[in-house]
Amino acid sequence: MSKRISFVVAGVVQGVGYRMFAQRRAGELGITGFVRNVSSGDVQGEAQGPDDALKKFMGYLQRGPQGSRVDSLTTNARSNFKLPSLVFRWERQR
Repeated sequence: MSKRISFVVAGVVQGVGYRMFAQRRAGELGITGFVRNVSSGDVQGEAQGPDDALKKFMGYLQRGPQGSRVDSLTTNARSNFKLPSLVFRWERQR
């Protein structure tokens, strides 16, 4: 069953390739959505896909790429509707 979540990752997650890392892992797992830097220094995004793939994705986000340090990962369930993109993309800072 497909689910949709939003997430916020705090720590040393900007300037270390975190968004590209998330995009690659999402692509490997068939997850759609987006990830972006925010002015607070965190990374936030939304992801949609099968429950087992989202669990694996959250594990990747918790570890992060080499050079990052994840202090916290917060997730929230979202209403389940198809995100507009067929891929997982990273966006510029908001």
